Amino acid sequence: MEGKGLRSLAALFASAAGVALYIGVFNLHMPWLIIPLAAVAVVGVLLLVVGHLLMGRYPVLAVWLINALPLASFVVAIFVTFGAARAGVVVRQHLDHLPKAENDTLTEIIASVIAGAVGFLTLNGLADGASWVWPRRHVQAAFERCFTRRWAAGSAAAQAIWENYVSGAKPPIQDWGLKARSRRASVISAARTDGTPPFKPVTGSMTQQAANSDATTSQTSPPGARRSRSLRRISRPWQRGTRGRACPGRSSRPRRCR
Repeated sequence: MEGKGLRSLAALFASAAGVALYIGVFNLHMPWLIIPLAAVAVVGVLLLVVGHLLMGRYPVLAVWLINALPLASFVVAIFVTFGAARAGVVVRQHLDHLPKAENDTLTEIIASVIAGAVGFLTLNGLADGASWVWPRRHVQAAFERCFTRRWAAGSAAAQAIWENYVSGAKPPIQDWGLKARSRRASVISAARTDGTPPFKPVTGSMTQQAANSDATTSQTSPPGARRSRSLRRISRPWQRGTRGRACPGRSSRPRRCR
């Protein structure tokens, strides 16, 4: 249901289902129709949330859970169309006291605004496969968020996360369709469990790195700054003295440092 033609058909069917839901609720007096649709939307959102939470440990299962999102997206589109139809009827009822010409003009304008809002909120999203109402965007975001330990560039796991074409898989994976997302998750899961380190080894020990850092700092410090610090330490020896050492002052009588 993620091809371009099927996405357009889903948007059209959601609009028709929204109008049918309005007729069933307000004309046929069947308000219970809202309950199963709302339950489907809630289940779809819960599966999406659980999929995001499980992505770090079980990527294959998480992708399958996120793939249930179109159910919730489709029901939300139906509810938006249902609300737009109800809003149009209510507005028309409140404009009945106006003259016919003015009533017709205002009704057409308001209907155009409502139709544009519905198209912007839901129908365009259903027609766009890269929008947040489809699983592809969520799977990509979950991959990038959970697998921050990037594998070496060019590896199959790195391509499965970032690239549109995964040449390291056998057979290669193209795009982000339903089957492609599941195969990408399998590649990432295999890379996590086969013992291949995700990071490249860092050369040198921490001690050597610290020594290199100190050497760099000493090389970059100007000679005048180093001499001034040495002169301050020599000219004020009482700052390093004990309590019984005499402190300098105008009087010749020795005083105790406090």
